[in-house]
Amino acid sequence: MNTIDGILLAILEDYGPDPVVNLTEFELETATSLSIAGMTIVALGSTDRVYQRLFGSIPVPGSSDWEAMPFIFNVFGGESTDDRIQTQGRECVLFLLFKASNRSLVYSIHSDAEKLLIGHIQQFKTREDLTPEVIASMLEQLQQIRPPTPQEVSIEPESPLMDEKSGLEFFTLSPDGEPQPTSLTEGLKAPLMLLVNHVNQTILRLTLLDTVSERKAYLAGSAAAKMNTEHFRNAFRIRDVDDPLEIQMVLEKIQASFDLSTDT
Repeated sequence: MNTIDGILLAILEDYGPDPVVNLTEFELETATSLSIAGMTIVALGSTDRVYQRLFGSIPVPGSSDWEAMPFIFNVFGGESTDDRIQTQGRECVLFLLFKASNRSLVYSIHSDAEKLLIGHIQQFKTREDLTPEVIASMLEQLQQIRPPTPQEVSIEPESPLMDEKSGLEFFTLSPDGEPQPTSLTEGLKAPLMLLVNHVNQTILRLTLLDTVSERKAYLAGSAAAKMNTEHFRNAFRIRDVDDPLEIQMVLEKIQASFDLSTDT
């Protein structure tokens, strides 16, 4: 079974994002929607872009069973009527597509996949280097990456992010998506919160309000994946919790009291 099922390359043309290489089971309409949504969130949603990084997953438009991890990079802009493209380069995004049910397995190979992509991307200078054959070869190599076995994964974190209390840690997000240690009381005032449970090795992404933007949700997923890679050697499982009843159950288990109908 492949962990990564497909790959999509989108390039920012003068007229907007364009899916130029589509090695997935999706038709052009879905590929275009993913290109536009993904580039808006990853590349165009911030003036402080982070290149050559594999971000956390985003949903595939119209396909709730599928997700995609975007990897952003740029190449020489070439001829363009857009001054920004001529001076800063032409932005590109590789989307690694996978079944949502395999999210934990995909996150466990996040670090290896990112290293493989960086190794390839550093050889690309212009869009002419990004041929379908090259992208297909990258997909084949990505599919050869296997999740670590339990014996290969150390369950000990490299270092605690903050003083652990009862095995739980709570984080909100800074405007640029960096996890900020917080107390449970303060964390519940945010639109969403990351809850790290060291006992069962789980990172929960709790969506506390209905008004969370797509970018904020994306940043939370990216922060959780990065935290798991850098601090826990991908030994933790990441799970989204956005159902109010399930959130209430989680909070009750840690003896928290929170009115989900209150917008604070």
